[in-house]
Order: sequence, then structure tokens, then C-alpha cells
Amino acid sequence: MALALAVVAASYLLVANVYTTESCTTNSAGMLTCTTSHETFAEANGNDVLWLLLIPVTSAAALVLLTLVRGPRLLEWAIAVSLFAACLIGGFGIGILFLPAAIAGIAAVALDRRSTKQSPGR
Repeated sequence: MALALAVVAASYLLVANVYTTESCTTNSAGMLTCTTSHETFAEANGNDVLWLLLIPVTSAAALVLLTLVRGPRLLEWAIAVSLFAACLIGGFGIGILFLPAAIAGIAAVALDRRSTKQSPGR
């Protein structure tokens, strides 16, 4: 669920018009002309921000992978809490959009019912 939510948030930022700019000018006759433009997150900030969008998606993917392969619980917690902290730090920017993914990641790690003991084969 965390991975799906992170992908949805990143996809939204890639395709949705999240920035609106309005510019008004007055000609010599006193006529006011206004133009409005809309931009996606990448259009407004450049293509380098696409790497920024991959961070929460890869963090959520790492949580899924660690859960599937029964990775170290401490590592799962570290990733989930780091994603949550990053969302809080970036909360006034794009962090708020990834907050549901972070909460789902923490919930998934917390609700994982597997034993904390290592199996004899490990």
C-alpha cells in the first residue's frame, strides 16, 4: 500500500498542474490584459527534480522488498521512520503528498506479525 501511495503522489506531481502564474499588463490605451499559465512540478523546477520524486518511491519499494524477503526489522523501521521524517521536513512542499505513503509504511512495519527471532536456517 505504501508503494502504491508513493507512486500515485509522484505521478500526480509529474502530470498535474501544480503551479499557476498570472501576469497582467496594461497597454497605452489603459486596457488590462492578463495571461494565466499552468506548470507541472518538473516544468516549474526543471527535470532534475525527478530524482527527488524517486526517493519516496524507492523507499516504499525497499519496504516492500524487505517485507517479502524477511529483511532486518531494524532496517524496515529505519526506512519507514526516515520517509516519515522527510515528509514532515518537506511538509510545506511536496512532503505532504507523500505523507500517506509514509504512514502506510510505518503501519505495515508495525503490524508485521512475524517473529522477531531469527529462524534456525538464517
